[in-house]
Order: sequence, then structure tokens, then C-alpha cells
Amino acid sequence: MATERQKLRATAYHEAAHAVAAFRHDTRVTGLSIIAEVGTLGRCHTQTPKWFRPDIQMTPRIRLKIESEIICLFAGNLAEKKLTGRNNWRGASGDRRAAVDLASRLYWDEQVLSPFLGYVHAVAKNFVDSPRTWHDIRHVAKALLKKQKLTGREVVALIRESEDQQFEAARLKRGRNA
Repeated sequence: MATERQKLRATAYHEAAHAVAAFRHDTRVTGLSIIAEVGTLGRCHTQTPKWFRPDIQMTPRIRLKIESEIICLFAGNLAEKKLTGRNNWRGASGDRRAAVDLASRLYWDEQVLSPFLGYVHAVAKNFVDSPRTWHDIRHVAKALLKKQKLTGREVVALIRESEDQQFEAARLKRGRNA
């Protein structure tokens, strides 16, 4: 059985992955928390663009945004699984429901909906598994574990700091190999 510290760490990675995915998919992150609330162990707060209204109209831009949003929703559980080696189906059930709801706005036929969700899940897994993204997720999760709550500006600064660290490591590695 997982200890409270292990659960908190898994939650931090889960929420950090949502935030990194949102940032990388041009969604504004407004806050991040691993302070338990009713029905959730953590929360990634984002700001949905005013033009994103799939209930009113469906444009190519909105279709792409739906796919990006689903990637963000899947990223949390995928990061948690990468960290712990197991799926947290119960903890990610709300994310899964939200992903299905969004995908249903595009495809209501189960013969199309399921393969589409499988495809987007694979894209999200590829995103989380990339070394660049994983470094960003780790960096944000470690800060989140220390503070338990981060502002959107702090999240963006941490991701940029992680990018700088990776750039510097690559530069030093190239210098050694020259």
C-alpha cells in the first residue's frame, strides 16, 4: 500500500503533467495545487480561451483544441503511471470522463470514438515519455511538493528554468564531444 508521501508525490507528478501539457499546447496555466479538495487530491487550473465553444460551433481550430485538451487530460495519469509503474484509474476517472465528453463532441459513433481516444492517448503517452517533457514534469513536480501550491507564473517560470537547464546540459555535452 502506498504511503501518504508516495500518494502526494504521485499527485504532484500527475498535476505537473497536466500543467506542462497545457503550457506546451498553448493553454494558460493559472495555478497548480496538491492540496486536497472535495473529490480531488490536486488541481491544475487553466484558462479556457473565449473562442473555444465546441457546444456552439465546430471549426478546424476547435477540433485541434479538443485534441490538445484531451492530451492534457491524459497526461496526468500517464505521468503518474510512469512514476509509479501502475495506473491510478480511480484518481484519473474525472480526467477520463472529461476526455470522453470532449471527444464525443467530435465523434459520437463508438466505432470512431474509441479509436480516436486510443490515438490521442498514444500521442499523450509519446508527449509524456519524451525526455524534454519528462524533465519539465519532474522539475515542476519537485517544486510543487515543496510549496504544495504554485501560481501560473511560477509554473511557467519553472518550465522555462527546466528548458534552460536542458539547453545548458546539451551545450556542455556538445562541448565535451567537440
